[in-house]
Amino acid sequence: MKIKMKKTSLTLWIVTIFILIGLIWSCNGTSSEQGQLEAEARIIIFHVNDMHAKIDNFAKIAWVVAQEKKTNTNADVFFFNAGDNFSGNPIVDQYEPKGEPVRQLMNRMGFNAMTLGNHEFDYGQEILKNFIEKATFPVLCANIKVKEDSFPQTRPFTILKTGKGIKIAVLGLIEVSKDTGIPSTHPQNLEGLTFLDPVETALKYRYLKKEADVFIALTHLGYETDVKLAKEMGELDVIIGGDSHTLVKNPEETNGVLITQAGGSAKYQGRIELVLEYGRVIKKSGKVIDVASIKNEIPELKEKIAKFNDNPVLNQVIATLPRPVKGKLELGNLVTDASRNIHHLDIMFHNTGGIRSNQLEKTVKLKDIYSLHPFSNQVIQFEMTPDEIRSLITYDYQKAKMLDLRVSGVEYVVTASPGHNVKAIRLQDRKGRLLDENKTYKVGMNSYIAATYKFNHRDAGKSLMVTLADTMVRYLKEGKDVCSGIDRRRTFETIAADEQMTRVGETQVEISCGDDPFAGSSPAGNLVTDALRDATGADIATYPSKQQRPGLIIPTNTPLYKEFIGKLYNFSHKNKAIIGQINGSDLKQFLLKRSKYKNNSDLQVSGMTYTIHLDSKGKVTSVDCYLRSGEEINDTTVYKVSFNDYEFNKYYNLDTKVHERTVSSKTVEQIVIDYIKEKRIITDSINEERIKIKRNKKVNQ
Repeated sequence: MKIKMKKTSLTLWIVTIFILIGLIWSCNGTSSEQGQLEAEARIIIFHVNDMHAKIDNFAKIAWVVAQEKKTNTNADVFFFNAGDNFSGNPIVDQYEPKGEPVRQLMNRMGFNAMTLGNHEFDYGQEILKNFIEKATFPVLCANIKVKEDSFPQTRPFTILKTGKGIKIAVLGLIEVSKDTGIPSTHPQNLEGLTFLDPVETALKYRYLKKEADVFIALTHLGYETDVKLAKEMGELDVIIGGDSHTLVKNPEETNGVLITQAGGSAKYQGRIELVLEYGRVIKKSGKVIDVASIKNEIPELKEKIAKFNDNPVLNQVIATLPRPVKGKLELGNLVTDASRNIHHLDIMFHNTGGIRSNQLEKTVKLKDIYSLHPFSNQVIQFEMTPDEIRSLITYDYQKAKMLDLRVSGVEYVVTASPGHNVKAIRLQDRKGRLLDENKTYKVGMNSYIAATYKFNHRDAGKSLMVTLADTMVRYLKEGKDVCSGIDRRRTFETIAADEQMTRVGETQVEISCGDDPFAGSSPAGNLVTDALRDATGADIATYPSKQQRPGLIIPTNTPLYKEFIGKLYNFSHKNKAIIGQINGSDLKQFLLKRSKYKNNSDLQVSGMTYTIHLDSKGKVTSVDCYLRSGEEINDTTVYKVSFNDYEFNKYYNLDTKVHERTVSSKTVEQIVIDYIKEKRIITDSINEERIKIKRNKKVNQ
């Protein structure tokens, strides 16, 4: 029996079959047209973040990207920017209009996308609007809402396409402070703008995974928030971050998401390589490039940068200091002294984050002051009682979870539990006399603190209509002894016990790292290195000076609780010890290199002593190293030495020098706790001087 089919039925069946095949193909494939995708494809992504107007390296960074595009013909190359390109270089900050050098240079660097950073708003909305409108690349931010037409609504994401048809979705996000609900800039620069929670916002764009082959979050959230985002949003392939200035030398995956960040100040650039198979990412890797190692530059950019830098006004010398001013302690004291003296205030406060330099040289140029104070913040004066002053310090301490406010005119001591519960604040003059509780004081602070910090003040405050930078210029020009007393710590913290803490011993001596953790050996440094040497059986134990908590004091003759140790040493609950064999010559070179890093004692030690020799300019010339017995460390002798594992893996570069390495099973925190339990009483032995710093005793060898 023959079955006859009508021509229209046969056509309908054929069409139906093709539709079904297409549906099956689209369900199993990616967003790209599968027929156009090759078996394997490579994508190279360069990235920078937090360049903060440090334009001198722009020509090198751009050359690396251009060279990759020229030589790597088997890959598609992209270049992303994770925000904070403004604020930090007077060549840019004081240009008219502000920020113009960055805009012009970035347009020539070849960026494919950028996310907004909080400091993009520092110059005001009009300048940022001009930047966005004239940028040759998309400026992204998903968690910003514009209420008025005066500022453009930014694009939340962009979808880029490779030459082989692969689609890359790039989502932009900016940080939002939990305390203020806005990014960290002056609130007046954000009028008419609303900012949403970045992680909650990002989750609304999960659908982009289906519309692209590669899904990237280009964020300005900080590394910790990037980790949180990765845990909640496994749809992402990569997070390229900024804001925290974290240098991620070896990016790792969290929840299948590769997280990376390239430090800051244009000192590094990141490089990510993605391998795809038929439009699906099968391999991810990343690294950072030290820009100092790059010898080539794009000539056009180099020439343009030189022209921007040729500014005789900013190069004028405004003062010659008796010595360099180093570190946030001295700079903070100098900054607050300047405003207190010039404006005849009783007390002046300044937040550490607003101090944007690490050192002033003896010869101070105008551009150095603008580097120190790039934000054009004004001095605001309040009439405040001691209780109102305490409310300001309490807010700052609980916000920063550490001593943060620099001060002139008083000293203050915060007594708090390990959980940052403030129990008391002592306000005293430099002779230890308490402030009068019934009196009001003229208190100054920068306009950022006045606008964003939550504290009690019956006085509404008034602007003195002068910037911190202008105040500093006047102070340095008029001041005869501006460096006097700036090396002395003015803020202190003592630990108070909460209920249900675990007592592990007691101390007969004060335990602290002193005014400056890099200024030599300290009781806190001696305690932790003694504990590490005892636990590991090492001949010598080292510990990073910077991991000590400056200003924190455990008073004499007080109980010691295990909860105190995590407060005394930063990250000690995460860090462990690496123990290995190293010969004396390499050990001495290592100590010399670390001493030069800060021109001071970068390492606390046990089982040895060392003397750092400085020249007349304060630069390290040599280091003499001795065992505890007084015997000089021998070049050919092999010593068993304990190192901090984080610093070892990130910065020490000792892989070829230290052999037979092992890692402690316990954290540094637990090692110190166990040591105190065993000793029961900490005695005066931790007060011994193990590091000496001598000037002009040796010449450079």
